[in-house]
Amino acid sequence: MYTIRQARAALLAALEPLRAQAGARAIETYSGQLDGLEDGKTQLTVATPALLVAYLGARYSYFEEGADEVERRFAVIALAKSAGPQTAREDQATDLLDAARAALHGAALGLELTRPTAVESETLIAAGNGAVAYSMDVLITYRQEMTA
Repeated sequence: MYTIRQARAALLAALEPLRAQAGARAIETYSGQLDGLEDGKTQLTVATPALLVAYLGARYSYFEEGADEVERRFAVIALAKSAGPQTAREDQATDLLDAARAALHGAALGLELTRPTAVESETLIAAGNGAVAYSMDVLITYRQEMTA
């Protein structure tokens, strides 16, 4: 069994090489860095380009007698900001998202998983104030012994 914190730490560790490989200046847990971005009143407090990891929730399914399969869902957010044209921000954010997908999809993350890590549903989540953010859902699935 893995806690949310352990699963998130495994994702962050797998993304860490993207500092050198893809130019990410920050790779960290999401803690409200995008709040107010679209209204233009809030300034970003994270160095960009950045990858942010947020826990979205879990689903528990019967696996076998005495065990469940746990599917934890995280969002990996690629954030870019610049004073240049919108297309430059879009390119920077989507290139970073592509690099994150390549690093995570099918990875074991150093965990004992029942299925390889899966990447699903990429989407634009915010644009404004000279910044753009794209998100992708990442699923980490493992077996968990049931306790009484």
